[in-house]
Order: sequence, then structure tokens, then C-alpha cells
Amino acid sequence: DEPPIKVNNLNSRSDRNEQTGLADIMRGIVKMYRHPIAHDSARQRTVTREDFLDLLSVLTMVYHRLDKRLQQA
Repeated sequence: DEPPIKVNNLNSRSDRNEQTGLADIMRGIVKMYRHPIAHDSARQRTVTREDFLDLLSVLTMVYHRLDKRLQQA
């Protein structure tokens, strides 16, 4: 299956692992933050400052990785 955005040339096993790993991180963010809020909105969910900064760091890494590849295209 061809990914919508390739983060590398997918020429080697390491390249494919990197692609899969980044996709897994992105899916994990959705499952961890979006789904619980959408499916259990009645329950109050506390996100601490530390949680937010951790999430921001991961999102920044994903953004930079995708942006770098898109600039190469």
C-alpha cells in the first residue's frame, strides 16, 4: 500500500520501518487524545501542563518530519 505522504523513499527495510513508525505515532495520538474525549465527553479529562508539553513535543516532531519531506517534493 502506497502511503499518502512518504517520509522517505521507502527503498529499504529501515525506510519502511521509519514510515510505519511515524504513522503509528500519529494514530496513537488520535487514539490517546481525540477518541476518549469524543466517545466519553461526559467524563472530565484532566490534561496537566506536563502532559500538554509532552504532546506538543511529539506533535512538533511529527510536523517537522512531514514538513521536511514535503519541502523536498
